[in-house]
Amino acid sequence: FYMRYEELCLNIGLKIKFFRQQRHMTQAIFAEKLNMDVRYLSDIERGKKNMTLKTIYKISSILNINPIELFVYTRANQEIND
Repeated sequence: FYMRYEELCLNIGLKIKFFRQQRHMTQAIFAEKLNMDVRYLSDIERGKKNMTLKTIYKISSILNINPIELFVYTRANQEIND
């Protein structure tokens, strides 16, 4: 299974947004918890910014998910992308 880099970034960003919204967190609240500018978070969720592993770890910790969940492509992704 091959995915272009841009698609990977977008899929990860959409998953972050999905999990954030499931937890009823606004971008502002989530960005504050991450000690991150809300515009930067918005860019991540739109697949426009790269993240370090440390940022992925922080995001996963706050969302209370295993970081691998951001990378695994499942049928749930179809719902997220629609």
